[in-house]
Amino acid sequence: MTDDVLLRLAEQAGVSPRWKDVHGAWHDVSPTTLRYVLSALGLPCDTDAAMAASLAEAERGPVTLPPLITAQAGQPITLGAAPGRFELVLEDGTTLDGMAADVGGHAVLPAVAAPGYHRLTLDGHRTVLAVAPARCFSIQDAAPGQRPWVLAVQLYALRRDGDAGLGDLGALQDLIGPAASRGAAGIAISPMHAQFSADVDRFSPYSPSSRTLLNVLHSRLDMPQDPETARLEAMDLV
Repeated sequence: MTDDVLLRLAEQAGVSPRWKDVHGAWHDVSPTTLRYVLSALGLPCDTDAAMAASLAEAERGPVTLPPLITAQAGQPITLGAAPGRFELVLEDGTTLDGMAADVGGHAVLPAVAAPGYHRLTLDGHRTVLAVAPARCFSIQDAAPGQRPWVLAVQLYALRRDGDAGLGDLGALQDLIGPAASRGAAGIAISPMHAQFSADVDRFSPYSPSSRTLLNVLHSRLDMPQDPETARLEAMDLV
């Protein structure tokens, strides 16, 4: 009985009691894990009495919608709120509106086909509806009926004349042409993020200091200077 109540509480809170691994096999989330997650969401369930109280609270529905709701494209959307009038503004500006269906006291919206972050209003309460595609974009989607292949290279391992002993963007540029002429669809390179120049012990490209800035060590030092760069470098420093 306790497990049944726990599963009902998880359903009310929008917590899935099952998950599917990369091989397509389904697994059950342990009751202990469910209790930890639900408690973190403000629904205590360490005792039977606390669990019953949390379930009663969850079944009454929230006064307002959470700031973000997730859904899968093409599937009806069950909200943890009472039914009412809704307005959904899609990313492209298309507006859908109507009355949410009443299923067991919960508002259910019709399926949304377009993935994206959409703006949802239900009886005056606003939230963001994030709709995900049923699966990721695949190689077969990009190249139907083909078998594209790519080269995987560590940028720092590439070599060319004048590279100062470290693979740089010039060496990568030299590789692109020959790879393309042999049918490569792309080149996968190692991370180029900025490192910790003041801390030589932190040198992993997978733990960079920034994921928006690049490592200047991979710059092509002998690259001919363009006129605009020369003009800027000749200006007085501010």
